[in-house]
Amino acid sequence: MVLILMLGFTLRIEDLSQWRESPGRAFLQNKPLLTAYDGYYYLNLSRDLLQESYEPIDAKRGVPSGHLRPFPPPLLSVLGTLIAKVTNLSLDWIGVFLPAFLGVLLALPLFFLGRNLGGVGMGLVSALFCLALPEYIYRSGFGWFDTDCLNVTFVLFTAFFFLKFGEVKSLNRYLYLLSAFVSAGLFYWWWDSASAIVIFTTLINFLVVILFFYRPASKIEGLLFSGLLLSIIILAISLIGFKSLIEIRNSIRFLVNFLSIVSNHPMVFPSIASSISELSSPSFSEVVYRTSGSVFVFFAAILGLISIVMVKPRQIFYLIVPGCLGVLGVFYAMRFLIFLVPIVAFGLGALVHSIWKLRKKITAAYLLTPILLIFLFFPSFKINHQTVFWPKEPPSIVSGMIAARLLTPESSIIWTWWDHGYAMRYWADRGVITDGGYISGELAYYNALPLAVDDERLAANFIRFYSVRGKLGMNKLFRAFNGDHATAMRFLKSALAGGPNKVYAAIDSFKLSYSYPIALGDHSEEWKDFLYPGSSKPVYLFLDWRLTQTIDYWFRLGTWDFAKLEGKKPSYDLFLNLKIKENHIKAWKNNRQIVVDRTTGDAKTGARKASISRISISDEKNYSIDRHFQEEGLDVEISTFHQTVALMDRSVSDSVFNRLFHRQQDNSGYFKSVARKFRAWHLWEVMADKP
Repeated sequence: MVLILMLGFTLRIEDLSQWRESPGRAFLQNKPLLTAYDGYYYLNLSRDLLQESYEPIDAKRGVPSGHLRPFPPPLLSVLGTLIAKVTNLSLDWIGVFLPAFLGVLLALPLFFLGRNLGGVGMGLVSALFCLALPEYIYRSGFGWFDTDCLNVTFVLFTAFFFLKFGEVKSLNRYLYLLSAFVSAGLFYWWWDSASAIVIFTTLINFLVVILFFYRPASKIEGLLFSGLLLSIIILAISLIGFKSLIEIRNSIRFLVNFLSIVSNHPMVFPSIASSISELSSPSFSEVVYRTSGSVFVFFAAILGLISIVMVKPRQIFYLIVPGCLGVLGVFYAMRFLIFLVPIVAFGLGALVHSIWKLRKKITAAYLLTPILLIFLFFPSFKINHQTVFWPKEPPSIVSGMIAARLLTPESSIIWTWWDHGYAMRYWADRGVITDGGYISGELAYYNALPLAVDDERLAANFIRFYSVRGKLGMNKLFRAFNGDHATAMRFLKSALAGGPNKVYAAIDSFKLSYSYPIALGDHSEEWKDFLYPGSSKPVYLFLDWRLTQTIDYWFRLGTWDFAKLEGKKPSYDLFLNLKIKENHIKAWKNNRQIVVDRTTGDAKTGARKASISRISISDEKNYSIDRHFQEEGLDVEISTFHQTVALMDRSVSDSVFNRLFHRQQDNSGYFKSVARKFRAWHLWEVMADKP
C-alpha cells in the first residue's frame, strides 16, 4: 500500500518538471499558479485566516452587496492556513502540493472496500487503479486546490463505515456507525459548496444499511438503538432549530435546481451551462477517456463489476452513492465524472482478482494476471505522462491582476469576466461583481452586457449603475415594470445611453408617469438619482485575451433578447502573426491561414471564401478604415499592436469590447487607458457620466 501511495503521489507531481522547464507558463514572480479556477477562492480564505482578517462578510465579492463568508471556514482553507503557520511555507506552494498529498488518500477506502468485496488482492489492485485513472489525476493533481481531492474519499469512507455497521454483529458495529457519521460530518465541512449533496448522500447510505443490512441481535438492542437515534434527532433539532430539516429539504431542491442550471432551456435570463465546461454533458468517448483511458479498459471494468454483482450482489448497494453521482456526470455535468472513478477501479480490481483466483486450476493465470494488469494500467499511465496540466489563469493574465492592485485605489471595483472573479479577488485584492461561486444566467448577462453593446456611454454608465445598485437595483427596476424584463431593459439602456439630462426624455418616450411607483420614490428626479447615483467607488474594466476565445458564449449572453429568449451568435475568427505585403494581408491560426486581398475585398481561410465589407487598421494610437467595399459582408480588423487579423461580423466589430481591446482606443472619453500588455490584457478606468 505504501508503494501504491508513493506511485500515486509521483503521478500527481510529474507536471512540476514541465513547469520548471517552461516557467513562463506556470510561475509568476517565482510563485506557482493554480490549475483550478475555484482554487483561488479557498486560497483567499486561507490568506484571510492567516492574516486574521476573516470577517463575516467579504465586501469585495458580489459587489456592491458583498458576500457572506462561510462559517466555519472551509476545511480546505483551514488546512492550508495550519500548514502555513506550522511550516512557514507560502500559501501559493501549499496550494499546488496539498491536493497531490490529499488525493492519494482515496486509495485507503478503495482498499478497505475492495478487501471486503474480494480480498486483499482486489483491494490493492483497486487502490492502484483509482490513483492512476485520468479524471481523478486531473482533479486531485498538482495545483488543483479544490475539494475534489477528498470528495470521493469521504463518500467511500462513509460508505465503508456504514457497510461495517451493517455487517458486524457485535456491539462494535456502533463504533463503525459513529465513524460513519464523523466521516459524513467532516465531508459536510469539507464540501462546503455542496452541503445539500452531502446530506442527501449520507441519508441514502443510512437508509440502505437500515433497510438491507442492519439487524439487531435482540429486541432490546433494537429498542435501545431506535431510542438513541430518536434522541439524537430531537437533540439536533433542539440545538439548531429546524435548520437540519431545512437542509434536507434544500438537498432535494439543490438537485432539482442543479438539473435546471445545467439545462440549456432558459426561462427569462440565458442559461450559462454552455459557457461552463464542467456543467456540460460529456460524449460517450469523453466518459470513456476520462474515467478509464481507453475503450478496452472501460469494458474490462464493466466485466469486473458484473462479476461483483454475481458473487456479492448485496454489497453493490454501497456503490449506489458514487454511482448516482457518476450518472450525473454522464448525463448532466461532467464535473461529477470523478465519482465514476472508484466504480471503474473496483471493476478493474475485480477482473484482475478473478483471473488471479484461477491460478490453482489454470497455471497460465500466473502469467496472464500481471500481463492483464499492465495492459489495463498502461493507457492511464500514458495519458498522464503525455498530458501536462497548466494553470487556468496563466502568468500573462495574472500579471494584469497584479497591475490592477498596484495602479488602482484600494477601494476600487474591477469589472472583469466572472471566470476571473476568484483570481482577481486574490491577486488584485479589489472588488469584483461576480465570480465562480456567485454566478447565474442573470449575473452573467449583466457581466457581459457592457462588452457587447455598441455604445461606450451606455457601457460606462451601466457599469457604474450596477456597481452601485447591483442585483437589488435591477430587481427594483423589474418590479417597477411589473416583471416585463424586455421593456425594463429597453428603458434602462435608453436612459443610460442618453446621459443624465435625457432621463426625462426616456420617461416620456416610454409613457411613464412621473409618479411611476418605483421603490425609491414617485418622481422623475428620483428616477434620475436611481439611474445616476451620486457616490461611487472607482471602477475599472479589465479586458483579457481569453475573451477572444470565449466570445461565442459571452456575446450571446450580452446581447440577450428577452422577447425572443435568445442572443446573437457572433461570427468571429482570430488569426495571429500578422504579415502585410503590398495588397495582401496574411495571418495564422494553428494550421489555418487567412489571406485578405486589399484590392478585391476577398478573404480566404482554407477552402472558405468570405466577402469583405471593410478593412480597418489600428495601432497603439490610431484607428482608420483602410478599405470600404460594400455594406454587406464581414469586417477585417487588423491590429498592428497585437499583430492579429480578426474576421468578424458588424455587431462584433462595433462592440465596446472590440473597440477597447482590439483597437486599443476610445475616443468617447468614457474609458481611460491605464495599462496594457501585448495580447494579454488591457486595464481601463471607467469614466461614467456624473449626476
